Amino acid sequence: SEAEWNKVPSTTVTYQLSVSKTIIAAKAEGSSETFSITSDDDWTISTSDTWVTVSDTLGSGNKALTVTICNNPNQNEWS
Repeated sequence: SEAEWNKVPSTTVTYQLSVSKTIIAAKAEGSSETFSITSDDDWTISTSDTWVTVSDTLGSGNKALTVTICNNPNQNEWS
């Protein structure tokens, strides 16, 4: 009944996610940088740039990742 439903305590769930670097400065094609994710939940990384790759794009929990700068066919789009 409605009266019984109102007696159910509410629960708030909070997830934490942090990264060790918020900016990665690309030095040159073929260079790479490592950073870490600390999380108590699942995470996803995505990019629309084809000249950037990430070692893992899906994960859960804590993980060290590598970002690699590949060949950029249009050098004017480095940003």
